[in-house]
Amino acid sequence: MRRPVFNVSALQSLAPWTRLARKGDCACLRKPGCWDLRRRYTRLLWGVAVDIGTTTIVGYLCDLTSGRIAAVDASLNGQQIHGADVITRIDYALHEPRGLEYLRELVLATLNGILGRLCARQGLSSQAIYNLVTVGTPP
Repeated sequence: MRRPVFNVSALQSLAPWTRLARKGDCACLRKPGCWDLRRRYTRLLWGVAVDIGTTTIVGYLCDLTSGRIAAVDASLNGQQIHGADVITRIDYALHEPRGLEYLRELVLATLNGILGRLCARQGLSSQAIYNLVTVGTPP
């Protein structure tokens, strides 16, 4: 694990947050000069990495303090009902009223199912997820 490196300006940018802090809070550095004040400090910060594929969506629940992958869950991409390939789905989105919105809802439903199962396996509330990143193949 890398040792944290702080510069003076990053620490000075934390000063306004300290006035808002309560006992048990912690500050997390998201990027230089960008702090996030967390209520109720926990030793674990959880994140989820999601790979949105044409066929499958995969979620990885990660302990952000150690980098350990705690759980993995996958599901068929809900968009498959409107085409097995990206081109067919683009055609659906272009030619159907609300097509793009409906495809978005299908991906979100699939993603929410994966997130729910990942949290359940670790006994976590969805509120425990601190950060989520997604990757996918562009059309």
